[in-house]
Amino acid sequence: ALYSRLRKMVHRNTINTVKRKLRHMLGDGHIFKESCETDLLRTVVSAVARGKVVLFDIPHASEGEEKLLSVAVARRIFRAYERLKKRAPEEWERLPYVLIAVEEAHRYLSKDALTQHGEVRENIFSVISKRGRKYKVGAMYITQMPGDLMEPVIRQALTKVILPLPTRPDYLKVIQYSPYLEDAEDEIKTLDRGEALIVSPASGLRFAVPVKIFLFEDLARAELARELRLRASARAGARRRVRDEVWAV
Repeated sequence: ALYSRLRKMVHRNTINTVKRKLRHMLGDGHIFKESCETDLLRTVVSAVARGKVVLFDIPHASEGEEKLLSVAVARRIFRAYERLKKRAPEEWERLPYVLIAVEEAHRYLSKDALTQHGEVRENIFSVISKRGRKYKVGAMYITQMPGDLMEPVIRQALTKVILPLPTRPDYLKVIQYSPYLEDAEDEIKTLDRGEALIVSPASGLRFAVPVKIFLFEDLARAELARELRLRASARAGARRRVRDEVWAV
């Protein structure tokens, strides 16, 4: 039917390929639906503009669904900030800075992802890495394979948190395109779990700073224990005050 509607000007194999790619990106309908009462992208942009943290927890999404959602959200946020700066700069000045965290960044910023028929092409994440800071939009690209990233992306990342990298091509790529790491190869190779180096010339750091990164679950448990101790102390104090008042009577 589609072949006929296109007046047979598009080959059947091309139509089938496009259909297959669309099914891969749209999935089985659990994430992308034909009709929905909520405008997700508008809601996300509104929340970001109010300084809210937005987290997409989609562990059962396919790679295609995850890619489509990530690209759609990032593009809508960037375009909204870009448009507002051009049309209403005073209102744009009041917007908070936004940081978009992207896991498995090599899926979007590798040579394979950004090259087609031998030519480099842009996607929204490479655009943000180049022009995002101009519009208060930043990105945190998380990957275990920095060696696969395009060189301009690594150079544009002014702050790098370098965790243990097991393979030589990966840490050599980071060293090659980062300041203050010329003699840090042995240090990177021997980083233990939870240890990292931070390189951030934009923050005024003129050397690689070693840091300890704590496990979030440990911090959460410690914070919960502290909160419980404070509550117990408050209850004990309240009981003492009541007892003292009774004795005073």
